[in-house]
This record gives sequence, structure tokens and C-alpha cells, in this order.
Amino acid sequence: MKYRAIMIMIILISIAASTLAGPVDLGYGDHDISETIRMDDDLAFVVYLGVGDKLVVNLRETTGTLTDFYLTNLTAYMAYKASVPGHGGIDYLYFLREGSKNSTIEISYTYTAYIDQSVVIVVDNTDMVGAYSSSAVHIEGTIAVNKNVWTWQNIAITALVIGVIVAFMVGVKLPRK
Repeated sequence: MKYRAIMIMIILISIAASTLAGPVDLGYGDHDISETIRMDDDLAFVVYLGVGDKLVVNLRETTGTLTDFYLTNLTAYMAYKASVPGHGGIDYLYFLREGSKNSTIEISYTYTAYIDQSVVIVVDNTDMVGAYSSSAVHIEGTIAVNKNVWTWQNIAITALVIGVIVAFMVGVKLPRK
């Protein structure tokens, strides 16, 4: 958790001098999204996922203007935000294919984490990648971050409870001598 806090602080510090919006940290649970993104800006949601956690994203641009949706890692997002267009900076964004679409009005997917990681859901309304930015866009939808309940601790507790029940049932069924 300290790593997550440090990384978010680094992002916020690196973005502080920028006029673009900073990322929003999302925890576990369902999050209703209704945001307007200025032209040449983006909206980013940072999500920490543990092993087996699920991220369910359903977002739609409501004004009909094409925009870009990306699922990326925290390092790639920081490098993208730190770049300056036209000055040798990074003018692309490394992203995960299953959670990304260019030039569209909506995206819907479920992503399962196989390792502990911080991912960033980016709604991009800039000209740096993907669709051409011509006006502000309005995004609505939901982002759900679901915790994996089948951790090794929960599996061990479940196995212990089942073992106790089986032992009890065997003890009741055995004839007494």
C-alpha cells in the first residue's frame, strides 16, 4: 500500500505544473462516472488491483464525439503525462489491448489481475494519440473494482470449516462401542 501511495504522489507532483487534470484514485466498489473533459485534456482513474481482483468498466461518451479509451499501467501513464508534444517526448501510450479502443464513443470490458498492479483507465481527449480532439466531451458510466474473495486465507478457512463439519458428521455416524 505504501508503494501505491508513493506512486500516486509522484504522479500528482509530476502533473502539478500541468494545466491538465490529475488522476482520480479509485478504491474497491462501484463508482458512477459523470465527467466533462476539456479539449486537449484527459481523465485518468488509478486503480490498485491485487491478485484475482476484477475491474469492470462501462463508459460512454454522451455527445457523440469520438474519443479514446485506454487501460495502461502506472509507469506508462506517468511517462505519457510527462512528455511534451513536439519536443521529443513520448507521443504514444503503451496500453493493454483488451481494455483499450481508439476513436470510439464507448467501451465495456472486464479485466482480471494476475499480479498485484496499479492500472490506469484513461479517457483521452487530446491529439497526442487516437481520435482528433475538437471539443469537450462528456463521459458517463460505471467502473467497478471487485476484490478477489478467494485469497489463500479464505481458502484455508473454508477448508478448515469443511474439515470440522466432516469430522463432526463422521463422529455422529460411527457406532459407539
